[in-house]
Amino acid sequence: MKTKDIRFGAVILAGGRSQRMGVPKLFLKAGDCTILENLLAEYQEAGIHDICLVINRWFCVGEWEHYLYNRLPYIVRVDPGMGRFHSLRAGLRRMPDTEQVFLQNADNPFTSRTIIRQMAASFHPAGRTHVTFQGKKGHPVLISKKIVQRLIAIPGDDHNLRDILGGYPEHLVETADEGVLVNMNTPEDYARMLAGHA
Repeated sequence: MKTKDIRFGAVILAGGRSQRMGVPKLFLKAGDCTILENLLAEYQEAGIHDICLVINRWFCVGEWEHYLYNRLPYIVRVDPGMGRFHSLRAGLRRMPDTEQVFLQNADNPFTSRTIIRQMAASFHPAGRTHVTFQGKKGHPVLISKKIVQRLIAIPGDDHNLRDILGGYPEHLVETADEGVLVNMNTPEDYARMLAGHA
């Protein structure tokens, strides 16, 4: 099956409290745009338009609510106390017609259209696709519809995503972009990103 015949989607996970950063990460500036705007541009330029943002409900109020609904086709507001797995499933439920779904964390801001295209061009049809830098797994992760269906169907929210993914075959896509390993969780991490030393 050719890549052009596959419907891809993306779930951006931002359902946490962002306690260490102190402010919602996706709303931070990275150049002239916010991190969210940059991520959306990279996915859309790579041909991914079915994008769902799962966000802490308290970060989607007032001016931010207007900002988000002007930029995204799907938004799911969650209670951060429900946990990461709950947020993930809430987003995946909005992707019923997609055959492959990118899982994009808010604290991994360096996803590029090049990486997205590379992963989409060599996805595992029934498993998971990881991007790597010098053999180390980074982000995003691309999962098949088979995995999506399993994640939605499994009872309860007290599960570890890594454990579940471990039960499916994987395909690795090596990149020369070290940014796939970057996690941005603190003001210090953000400062390093802005300085170009991430």
